[in-house]
Amino acid sequence: MTHCSPLHGTTFSRGRIENSPAQSNQNFILQRLKQLSAFLLLRSPGLALALFAATLAGCGERNHSDHVELVMGSAVPTPATTFELRFESAMAKGDQVGLPATNSPLVIKPHLAGTFTWLSMRSGVFTPTEPLAMNTKYELSLQPGLMGADGQSSDATLRWAVTTPPFSVIATWPQQPADNASSEPECKVAFNDDVRAADAGRFLSFHSLDGQQIPADTKQGTGDDL
Repeated sequence: MTHCSPLHGTTFSRGRIENSPAQSNQNFILQRLKQLSAFLLLRSPGLALALFAATLAGCGERNHSDHVELVMGSAVPTPATTFELRFESAMAKGDQVGLPATNSPLVIKPHLAGTFTWLSMRSGVFTPTEPLAMNTKYELSLQPGLMGADGQSSDATLRWAVTTPPFSVIATWPQQPADNASSEPECKVAFNDDVRAADAGRFLSFHSLDGQQIPADTKQGTGDDL
C-alpha cells in the first residue's frame, strides 16, 4: 500500500490538510517502485515472505484531516502497520499517557483489532493485533462526539481511505532473458503474502516454444534468498 500521508499534502489555515489528485498519483508511482525493490521477512516462521506491499488507493480530494495529523508507521506499510494521530490540542490527561485508551479515538472500518495507546497528551498510536486483510479498503475516521482533555468537544476531523492490494507476484529473478541459460535453471518468485512452496508447486512449470512442459521442483525460500 503506498502511503499518501497528510504529510505529503498541502497545509491550509487552521491546520487543515488535504492531498491533491496530482500529488496522490505521484506518491502512488513512487511507492510502487519501492515495492519492487524492498523485501521483508514477515510473521510466519519457515516461510519465504515477501514484503506485504500495499497501496493507499483513493488518496484524493475526499481524503482530509482537520486539526489532527494521520501518520502511518512506514512509507510502505506491512501487515502490522501502525496509525498515529497527532492532535493540535490536548486530548488525553497526564495520567492516561502511556496507557491503552479504553475507547480509541480512531475508528477503522471494516473492524481491525488493535490497541490505541496515548504517547502524549496530544498524540497516540493504534497498533493492530491482526494483519491488514488483502484487497480491502479501510476507512479511517474519528469517534463521533470525541472529547478533548478539557471535557469539551474536539473540532478535529479525519476522513481517510487505505486500500490494500490483491494477492500477487511482486518480483521475479532472473529479470532478463538469457540466450545461454542453464539446462537446470533456477527462478525465484516473491509474493506479497505468505506462500508455501509445497502448495505453489502444482502451479509452476517450465514451457518451451514448441509446447513442451516440465513441472518445476519447488522449495521454500530463506532470508538469504531475499
